[in-house]
Amino acid sequence: MAVQTVEAIYEHGIFRLTHSPPVPFQEGQRVRIVIDTDSKTVDVLALATSVFDGLSEQDIKDIDTIARRREPFFGNRP
Repeated sequence: MAVQTVEAIYEHGIFRLTHSPPVPFQEGQRVRIVIDTDSKTVDVLALATSVFDGLSEQDIKDIDTIARRREPFFGNRP
């Protein structure tokens, strides 16, 4: 099995190649597509801050206080 990477954009339910592949595919040729999304499309900071969505300012302060204590989460159990 030969492996070839081609870039595409997903639009309206169809993958559109951004450029012609170096070795053209034959009409009706079966291929396997592996999706590897561009990491730039995920806003990591927004994802991280969404953890606090719906919490009050006091809830967030309480969580921060607990996290800064660096105590074991479940206490000192045997």
